[in-house]
Amino acid sequence: MRKGFTLIELMVVVVVIGVITALSIYGFTHFLPNYTFQQCLGGFTRFYYREVHRFMGSDTDQWIFEIDPGRDECYSDSLNAPVYRDTFRFSDYGVDVQSTGSVFIRVNKDGSVVAPDSFTVVKSANGKTFSRTITINKLGEVSIK
Repeated sequence: MRKGFTLIELMVVVVVIGVITALSIYGFTHFLPNYTFQQCLGGFTRFYYREVHRFMGSDTDQWIFEIDPGRDECYSDSLNAPVYRDTFRFSDYGVDVQSTGSVFIRVNKDGSVVAPDSFTVVKSANGKTFSRTITINKLGEVSIK
């Protein structure tokens, strides 16, 4: 009696491992775009609230939160000197910005917003399109739908 595996048994194992690997790669490549899109939305929300808290502790009465659809970025700008500017780039995540309203959102020192606004972010990959509308309401809260 021989010990070990036959050539057919080894080939079956290699084929099974190949099928499992192919399915894993397919699943991963379809999972990744949605994951990066969700990371982008979370990153934007953290950026916005970080800027709100930064300006609440400053002597600035109002500051501007600017969405730039042409460059797929958003900025925070102080209205008083010294000028402070920080940037969040949607393009780092492969996401496009489509503004549906004003590109300037004026935020008061207490975090409330002068005029609420919303804009849409879109990511297309692997034949799928992911789209969400980000709204900043009068109280300065961010909602994503």
